[in-house]
Amino acid sequence: MGGFSHTIENNDVAVLTEIGALGPRSAPHWLVAEGPFVNLRAFNNGCEGCILGPALFRNQSPDFNAGGVRQIITHGGNAVNGDAGFPFNSR
Repeated sequence: MGGFSHTIENNDVAVLTEIGALGPRSAPHWLVAEGPFVNLRAFNNGCEGCILGPALFRNQSPDFNAGGVRQIITHGGNAVNGDAGFPFNSR
């Protein structure tokens, strides 16, 4: 939540899953980012074969900035839907 620079890389986020009557289920969002922040890098995060819920960004700034400084968000290689949900993402 907030801050200047964050890196989330090479993690296995299977701890975010739960076992229900129908088997493993991923959390609704594998990443929740509460703005404002400046630099976020998220690469190669996985979930032991499960499908990650998309990332969720709650920055209310219309142009995604933090104190007048443009945000830089880089992401890629996250498991299945893990790259979905980033601002301006086409997936």
